[in-house]
Order: sequence, then C-alpha cells, then structure tokens
Amino acid sequence: MKTHTIFLLLAITSLAGQCAVSADETNHWKADKLKELTDQIQSSVDAEQINEFKARQAWLRRWEPGRMPTSNTTTIGPKDLKAEPLLSELTCPVSIKPKVWEYLVALQRQLIEIDTAENRKQELERIIEVSAELQENLVSHLPRELQEGNGSLSWCLAFARYRLGRSLAYRELPKVRQRWPISNPEQYESRLVTAYRQLVDHMGSGRPEFILLEDRMLRRSGQKGLALEMLETNRSVIDKKWYLKKRRDLLEELDWASPYQEASKIYRDAGYVDDP
Repeated sequence: MKTHTIFLLLAITSLAGQCAVSADETNHWKADKLKELTDQIQSSVDAEQINEFKARQAWLRRWEPGRMPTSNTTTIGPKDLKAEPLLSELTCPVSIKPKVWEYLVALQRQLIEIDTAENRKQELERIIEVSAELQENLVSHLPRELQEGNGSLSWCLAFARYRLGRSLAYRELPKVRQRWPISNPEQYESRLVTAYRQLVDHMGSGRPEFILLEDRMLRRSGQKGLALEMLETNRSVIDKKWYLKKRRDLLEELDWASPYQEASKIYRDAGYVDDP
C-alpha cells in the first residue's frame, strides 16, 4: 500500500512538473515573441508595417495563458447596431418614378430573401448579381443628397454594398471555389476591392454593422494583427461563434501556436464545429 501511494505521489509530482514546464515554456515564447515584435517595430521604416506589428504586440501583451476570454461579451456592453432599413417601409422620394421605386423595393426584398446564412453559399452567384444590381440602381436613381449622410436611404445603399462585398469575399472559400472557380483572378480582385472601398468611402472605417467584411479585408491583405485587434474591439457585436472562430483562425495564420491551441479548445468546448 505504501509503495502504491509513493508511486502515485511521484506520478502526480511528475505531471505537475510537466505542466509547470509547459507554462514556463509558454511564458518564454510570449516574451521572445514580444521582443521580436519590438525589434521589428524599431527596424521598420514603413508606417503601415509598424502599425501591424504594434497591433500584434498589443494583443499579445494582453494575452494571459489560460485566461483567454471564452465569449464575445465585454464590460462595455453591446453597441447599438443599425438595422437594415426596408425600402418597402419607406416613402418613395418625389424624384423617383413609382415604377422605379417598385423595382427597387422588389430587388431589395429578393436580396434579403436569398442572402441568408443558410443559403449564402448555394445562392452566391445570384446574390452577387442582385446586390450589384440594387447598388447600381440606387446610385442611378437616388439624388446625391439621399445617398449620403445618415438617412435611411443612405443606409439602404450601404447595406447593398456590404452584401455585395461580403458575397464577393465568400467566393474565396475553398468549397465555393471548388464549385465555382475564379476564372479571372485580377478581375475578381478589382471587383472585390472596389466594392469594399465604395462601402468604406460611403460609411467610413470601423462601422460595427460591417465589421466582418473589414476584418476579412485586413486579414487577406496580411494585416492579421490589425484584423485581430478589430475583432477584439468589436467582439460584443459579433455572433459568438464567428468571434471565437475568426480569433482562432487568425491566431493560426499568425503561427502563434500557444494562443491558437487555447483559442481552438475554447471554440470546441463551446460546442462549435467547422462547416464540412
């Protein structure tokens, strides 16, 4: 009995030692990575690159191994998100003919019906077509003063642009590319960037309603630290699954093994799985 107890104590002591070593290694990795980022900031002369390194550094400084947030809630609380206005509930401007207005209403209704989380990948080609058509017609028929500012019609145009940009970004998903290959990468890139720029020029950067597209564009441009910081800043207005998934994916792309493993475990423990 004594022998069994001694072996058990030795096993527990050994396991505790392994955990301590693992935690120690993680802290050493963090310190080394922070020093590496400091050196990169000091040696870089490119302002955009410096901002990217500083964003990575800021996130890593806040990260405490084993204490990564497990949800998307913040002490600030969720921000008020602007709901997409429905053209069918708005008054037709006097400058637009009733038949044209009816067409705009029908286009938006169709777009909202098909552009859902459940249907998006299957209906992507049609969503791109309808959102582009809605945007073009709103720009063509709405007076300039109604396209700009914070009015409902301006927001209708912004959401049309967001839906177009998001659907174009979806084309890069592996399953979508397999079914619908991008035959002209340069043309596709130009169209995606144009759609995104039109949205940002229209509504400004950092709008929480459109944050996932902006985060995606930062990520695909290699600015993964800035994308990670934007994700954290806006996590209270992002669906929990997407916040946890995108955080995990960004940490993996940064090749930060320890934070990635922790984020991956949190994602799994929350009951989420990736789409097949």
